[in-house]
Amino acid sequence: MLAPIGREERREAPTGAVGALMRLRAHAAAPLRGVALVALGLVGLAAFVPALVAVGLGAVGVLDVVRRLPRLRRELAGRWSDVPVDDPYLPEPPEPRRRDSGLYRDGRQLYASYGSALRQRRVRQMRRDPATRRDLAFLALDPLAGVPVAALPVVLVGGGLYGVVAAASRAVAGVAPPGAAWAGTAVVAGAGLVSVATGLTVGPLVLWVHGCWTRLLLARRVAAPVVSDEGTLGRRLRLLGAGALLTLLSVAGAVLAAVQVVALVVGLCTGLVVLYLKTVELSHRFVTLYRRLAGDWVGVEIPVPYLAAPEPVERGADGYYQYGRRLYRAPYLVRQLQLMRHTLTDPAVWRDLVWLVVNPVAAAVLLLAPLAVVGFSLFGLVVPSVLDGVTGGTGPYTFWDEALRQVPPGQALAGVPWAAAPVGAVLAAAASWAAPYALRAHARFGLLLLRPTRHAQLARRVERLTETRADATGVQAAELRRIERDLHDGAQVSLVAIGMTLRVVERRLGDEAPELRELVAEARRQSSTALAQLRDLVRGIHPPVLAERGVGDAVRAVALDCPLDVEVTVDVAGRPEAPVEACAYFAVCEVLANAAKHSGASRVRIDLRHSDGVLRMTVTDDGRGGADLAKGTGLRGVRRRLGTFDGDLFVSSPVGGPTIVTMELPCVLSSPRTSTS
Repeated sequence: MLAPIGREERREAPTGAVGALMRLRAHAAAPLRGVALVALGLVGLAAFVPALVAVGLGAVGVLDVVRRLPRLRRELAGRWSDVPVDDPYLPEPPEPRRRDSGLYRDGRQLYASYGSALRQRRVRQMRRDPATRRDLAFLALDPLAGVPVAALPVVLVGGGLYGVVAAASRAVAGVAPPGAAWAGTAVVAGAGLVSVATGLTVGPLVLWVHGCWTRLLLARRVAAPVVSDEGTLGRRLRLLGAGALLTLLSVAGAVLAAVQVVALVVGLCTGLVVLYLKTVELSHRFVTLYRRLAGDWVGVEIPVPYLAAPEPVERGADGYYQYGRRLYRAPYLVRQLQLMRHTLTDPAVWRDLVWLVVNPVAAAVLLLAPLAVVGFSLFGLVVPSVLDGVTGGTGPYTFWDEALRQVPPGQALAGVPWAAAPVGAVLAAAASWAAPYALRAHARFGLLLLRPTRHAQLARRVERLTETRADATGVQAAELRRIERDLHDGAQVSLVAIGMTLRVVERRLGDEAPELRELVAEARRQSSTALAQLRDLVRGIHPPVLAERGVGDAVRAVALDCPLDVEVTVDVAGRPEAPVEACAYFAVCEVLANAAKHSGASRVRIDLRHSDGVLRMTVTDDGRGGADLAKGTGLRGVRRRLGTFDGDLFVSSPVGGPTIVTMELPCVLSSPRTSTS
């Protein structure tokens, strides 16, 4: 069983007699509401040109009047179609304030009157409001798409009533042949009644489709239309309407694909890449809408496969922006070229284009089939009796008259019209039963083209793991710094105070109670030892000099405490992120400790440099050599530490020396800070 379409909260529908009366009222009022929507669509088409002129000239008053039509359509979509549409307009701009000079400012322009400044603010906001463009698009497109949909129940009910009245009048007048008068009249009247019943039955469904169309263009954020959980039949009928809406969207997608191809050719030939980028952005929004509808309507979730946009190019020291082998003064063109190259190399963009091209074919095969079956069933019942008089016949039932004249008089009631009703009912039921499966098959087809490839999924997973790893290491580094501050500002200060207090007690005892004085002295020495151990622990967790001065000065401080002759060279114009900086510091400290313990060296040289986005740390000693990553665990531990940040370690240690350990850490430096020489 399919889940109800939509995720919005709905008011609980009345049940019992009240609910039945309300549903009956909705079906009876559907043709009249369709007439009103058709009239409003035609009025909107007439108001399109004045609205367009008002936007161009900045006539706020005219646009406010024209906006009443879209506002009314939003209200009617919620009231008649049960498809609520929110108000998408931006709030009113703040009132201009009077300056000391007595003028009113709007942007970079000053106005003498309050009204002129406020009018210019409203004009600027009106032009940059996306809801204004949506209103204009709706006024222009609704007569082409919305009006035919809203007119469907009107045509069915009006045509059916015309057929019934015309058949009755012909029967009373005795115009039909005597042998087939009553049979023909009954057939035409029955077909008219079927047309009226069909118009009243599908009226709310047609209004719902029209409400979805209204919401598609006029809502702030296109959300999935709501299908109430009103039973299997109602849900399946509305899924037929959803299939019709997706078919219309597929046609619009094909047009968008053609525009995208033309924009690509124009951009490559003339250099106007912004046209192609705008069409690609519009295609992204269109395909994203389909992904959301597929997930909400049939539960087929289609992940977003697009690659992340590249980071903007930073301005160089000379004030120019480099892209490839060229320098640009302004960043706008560089960014456009970046995005153009990104979209051309993103496979998901090309798969979207292929889907936009072939989707109308898939929609015609999968979605139009149930609608065509229903339409064919209604055609056999309604069209011959209702439209025959309009197409040149002598009466509303001339089609059936001709059919009845071809059979013997005794078999007049054995014609096709009597078999059309049960056959049409069976075909309509079968089509409504197949509608959910057709929608699901169409969503599966979209999933086949629009989902991420295996390579894209792996790339996205690697990116996600990199982000989570960076977050985890950042949290760990922050926790270590917090522990270091607590020990430095808490326990260390307390041990210093205890040592000073014991020293005062020792002095006051003097020569009295030598045994007690010796115990106090021993306690003072133990507190001093504990303080020294605590300071070593703090340095091992996160040295204060590393947090305050950076990795260069922290390595210099370690070199001063090393028993070997250590030379430190630092060429790092900035500081990496705190976790990377701590990793580099402890890696150098561990390699230096290994050199002091195992190499037998007397001199060590440490070199820290940053180039091409990599921090390189080289530790060279003049020891005996023979260091091997496969044998020792210390260097392998350093390599694992560096591997946390995608770093690596390389060792060159021939027997007899020297030993060169090179460590690399990919990182980006922040702004440079003061460092000692």
